[in-house]
Amino acid sequence: MAEKKKSKLGAKAIFARILAVILVTAIGGVASFFGFKTYFSNKLKKDKKAEIAKQLKEESKERVDVGMIQTGNSIVIRIYHNKNQEMIFVPLRQDMNLTLTKKGKQAVEQTLGNSVSKATVADVIKATRKNGKLLRQQVEKTLGISINSYEVCETDESGRRCQNRI
Repeated sequence: MAEKKKSKLGAKAIFARILAVILVTAIGGVASFFGFKTYFSNKLKKDKKAEIAKQLKEESKERVDVGMIQTGNSIVIRIYHNKNQEMIFVPLRQDMNLTLTKKGKQAVEQTLGNSVSKATVADVIKATRKNGKLLRQQVEKTLGISINSYEVCETDESGRRCQNRI
């Protein structure tokens, strides 16, 4: 009978040892997984930051500046490409249709008396008067571009005067 108790105790002890080894291995595996995860995620973050900084540096070399100039009843889009150091001027025709925003529709309706979703450049200039910001929004919506700056130039008794608005 004493031998049976020893074998039972031995079986329990062996089972306990096996369970302990499994638990230690599992805990060690989880700990090493999180350690490697932390190490590599930090390393990848540093690499990603360096890559983003490199892209921003390259992008700043190839910057394009788009501006809009309104002189009287004419609008010109000015495009400056930093990499090639070229400036291109694109005039917008007076009969070109602009797609209107809600505020643009309201301004045109107040000025012309009819509600429309599109209006010519000349009509929009009349409706927006000297509100370059509203005019800029109509041009941006129509052309699908983002205009960085705009100028409204007027001619008065002393000569030409431009108001730069951003």
